[in-house]
Formats: sequence, structure tokens, C-alpha cells
Amino acid sequence: MERLVTTVAKLRWELSAVEASVSELKERIKSVEMEMEKLRLGEKDAVSKSSGGRSLDCVDAILGKTTILNSDEAKVQKVRQLYDTLRSQGEFVTSVMTYLGKKASGLAVRFDCDSDHLGNVQGTFTSLTGAILDGRRLQNHADCSKGEDGMRCVVSMAALETPAYSRDKILGRLARTLARAALHFAFGNGGLPYSSSDSATREEFRNIVESICKRRTKKEGSCELASWALESSSQDVREMGLICSVPEIVVESGEENGRQILSEQFPELLRFYERHILAKLLE
Repeated sequence: MERLVTTVAKLRWELSAVEASVSELKERIKSVEMEMEKLRLGEKDAVSKSSGGRSLDCVDAILGKTTILNSDEAKVQKVRQLYDTLRSQGEFVTSVMTYLGKKASGLAVRFDCDSDHLGNVQGTFTSLTGAILDGRRLQNHADCSKGEDGMRCVVSMAALETPAYSRDKILGRLARTLARAALHFAFGNGGLPYSSSDSATREEFRNIVESICKRRTKKEGSCELASWALESSSQDVREMGLICSVPEIVVESGEENGRQILSEQFPELLRFYERHILAKLLE
């Protein structure tokens, strides 16, 4: 009996020692977790300060609105890297992404990373003029609409790199298409850079487009990236295409060179974008 009492006492002492060790270990784990959280918050604050205080959540916000055909981890990382690259291209592009991330609840983005056309995403698409387009002939598209449930825009992107469809081109097309979506949500007019009731801004911008078209007709030079818009017979396509070419030019040419191209070839377009578009997207 005495031996059993001694054994129980010994076991109780050992249990107390184990419990004390467990408590100490829990405190150490808690302390390490607190230090890790401080470091994480410090890194986040440092990154935010390095970007001039701008929110860096726009990539995650847009990713949350993005679906990828036959998705896997590699494709998710590829799309994230495309968004990250756009975010690094200056305020003309960052403003678009931040606006879409924060204010465009009706945005949906679809990627096909296995193809350089949209035929696998959707068979046909409808153009701004109402024409039916074959998805196999498209690499990007924005389907903008407005109904009783609010504004919506479905952006579709082909993202397979080929010799004729480089990563720079993909980034440029993505910037252009996201810009149209942002303008749709900002002005409610399908991607045109003014609201349907703003006749003064509409007239101002149409004069800018007309001036640029006349200069191009006289062969005074214009950026190749905007040629598809300027050659259209549709007034709406010319206007929407030209204004959305601003971030595309910046992305494909680089921020510094892109601004130089805009300043030299489209100075009135650059001024309009800075005064009307940036001001609206940064509200």
C-alpha cells in the first residue's frame, strides 16, 4: 500500500511538471506568433509606404472576381503575375485596377491560359456596335451592360503566349479591356469616357477624336496601338478604343516611353485623360 501511495505521488509530480512544460511551451508559441504578426504588419506597412500609401489590395480584390478555365496553381500564379505587373505601371493603370477592385461589384474576369483566342471561353461575343463576333478570332473582350440589378461587365482574356501574341501584348490588351470596364462602372456608358447626360464632355472628347483622326489622315504619325480604334467606322468604337488605348500604350511601351508617346502624338488625349479619367477613378 505504501508503495502505491509513493508511486501515485510520483506520477502526480511528473504530471505537474509536464503541465508546467506545456504551459511554458504555449506561452513561447504565443510569443513567437505575436512577433510574426508584428513582422507581417511591418512588412505590409513598408510596402504600402513604398507605393505612396496606395492600397495594394487591388490585385487580390480583382483575383477574387476572376475565374480561370481549367484552373490550377500555375495558372493562378500566372494571372496574379499579370495583375502584379499591371499594378507596377504607374497611376494610369493602377487607378483602373484600384477602382475595379474597390467599386466594381458587378465585375467578372475570365481567363483562358491555354489558348491565344477566346473560342473556348465562349463561342460568340457581341461587339459595341451589335455585331456577332467569333470567339476564335478574339483575344480580349469586355461585355458591358446595365440593368435593374445594376451595372455589370464581363472581361474575357486569352493568355497563352505565342510568337505573335507576346506577354507584353497580353498585358496591353488586359490593360485596355480593364480600362473599358472601369470606365463603364465610372460613367455608366459602356466604356465611353463620359456619362450619357454630359453633353459638354461628350462634345469636348469628340473634338479630340476628330482632331486625332484628321492628323492621322494627313499621315502626321500615330501610335500603332491606337490604329484599330482610329480606323473604325463607328464613332463609339473610335471614342472608346482611343481612350482605353491610353493605359495600353503605357503598358506596352513602358510608363516613361508611353507617356512620351502620348505627349508627342496625342497631347490633347493625355490632358483629357489626366483631367477627366484619373480624377474620376481616384475619387
